[in-house]
Amino acid sequence: MNISSILITLVGIIIIIALYVVSRLGQSKMKYKETSLLPEIKDENGDVFTSILDDIPASDSLSKPLVNKKSTSKSSAEKHQLVLFISAKNDKGLEGDLIKETLINNGLILGDKNIYHYFVDNKTSIVSETNEQKATSLFRIANGMEPWTLTDSDLLNNNLLGLSMVMLLPSNIDNKTAVRMFVEKADLIAVQVNGTLKNQQQEVLTKEDRDSILRT
Repeated sequence: MNISSILITLVGIIIIIALYVVSRLGQSKMKYKETSLLPEIKDENGDVFTSILDDIPASDSLSKPLVNKKSTSKSSAEKHQLVLFISAKNDKGLEGDLIKETLINNGLILGDKNIYHYFVDNKTSIVSETNEQKATSLFRIANGMEPWTLTDSDLLNNNLLGLSMVMLLPSNIDNKTAVRMFVEKADLIAVQVNGTLKNQQQEVLTKEDRDSILRT
C-alpha cells in the first residue's frame, strides 16, 4: 500500500469518527431540547401544564397530591390535578380555526395566561360567561405545545398537535359534578375538533380510564 492510499484511508477513518461524534452530540442536544418542551405555563396554584408530545411524560404532579399551603385548617383537602389530552389523529394536526369555534361553542373563554377557561358560578355550578368575578375557572385548556397559549395568532390559519386539559381538585363546586362536567366537555371537544382523547399517560382514554376519573 503506497503513502497516498494510507493517507486516504486515514482521512476516511477521521471523517467516520467525526461524523459519529457529531451524531452523538446532536442526539444529546435533541434530548435536551425535547425535555425543555415541557410547558412553563402555571395556574394560580403554581401547577404546571403538560405537553401533548407522546415521548414526554405529563408533569402534572399526580404522583404526589398537592397540599394547599395557603390553608392551615386540618380539614383542608389535599389538591391534585386531573389531566386529559386531545391529540391530532395525524401529522396534519388539529385545525386552529375549528378549535377556537369549538371552545367558544362549549362555553370556554379566553382569559388568564392566554388560555381558555371554563367558568362556573360558585353556588349554582352554572357556566357564567358575563361575570367572571363571581365565577371560578373550573378547568383550563391550553395549547399542547409551546408557546402553550391559544390566542387568535396561535389558532387562526394554524394547525396544532393537540390540547392539554387541566382541572384542579377539590373545586369550588361539588367534586363529582365538576369531574363529570370535565369529562363530558373533554369528550365533546375531542369529537368536535376531530381529535383523540387521551389520559395523563397520553394513551387513548378507555372506558376503564373514564370510570376511574368519574370515581375521583
